[in-house]
Amino acid sequence: MEPLFVAQPLLPDLADFQNIVAEVWRTKTLTNGGPFHQRLESELERYLDVPTAMLFNNGTVDLMAALKLFHLPAESEVITTPLTFAATAHAVHWNGLKPVFVDVLPDALTIDPAAVQKAITSKTSAILAVHVYGTVCEVDQLQAIADQHGLRLIYDSAHVFGTTINGRSIGSYGDASVFSFHATKLFNTLEGGLISTNKASDKADIYYLRNFGIKSEDEVISVGLNGKMNELQAAFGLLNLPRVPGWIR
Repeated sequence: MEPLFVAQPLLPDLADFQNIVAEVWRTKTLTNGGPFHQRLESELERYLDVPTAMLFNNGTVDLMAALKLFHLPAESEVITTPLTFAATAHAVHWNGLKPVFVDVLPDALTIDPAAVQKAITSKTSAILAVHVYGTVCEVDQLQAIADQHGLRLIYDSAHVFGTTINGRSIGSYGDASVFSFHATKLFNTLEGGLISTNKASDKADIYYLRNFGIKSEDEVISVGLNGKMNELQAAFGLLNLPRVPGWIR
């Protein structure tokens, strides 16, 4: 019996991929911010309409980096939802922070702002909200809560790539949005991810987090990860990105 697939990865045309990969063989540039990486990053800035869009090798590493970006106090609490992939809470724990789970709205399945409000303590430093199944969180209520209590607001936006709210890109909400470009996502780069923010000044800090904290050949200014996307992933993404609107339709 032939399998009946619920879903399969969305792929570019094989001949197009073979052609673009030939350019990688010509340049012999495989990683470290090559031409395809730079081009995809620029195109995603335009697509998401944000001043900062930084590519990563996967969605878990970019979530870890986004939490590190804001220098949250050690062992402070991050309010989040259990209705998500395991990596959400793992990224909190990896940063030496404590995940605090609260309930979701019964219809939307996104994090309940009233539950978030009740869970805030003197140890709370951030809210990590997750957009679910294409449904966005209550962004205005969550921002009001974050502003009221001086909290960072980070969104796991893996399920809402390409979404806009009243003409505003989902990637511009909160202090940062993180995307997964895993094979199971609408827009995929085989594996991959991205951090977007509405501040151009975040670019340098995210770059150092992604690239070992290396500023130059002679200077390492901070502790970072190896979060770089390679050229084959970026090339795959460049072919997929123009097809996203049709896939959404």
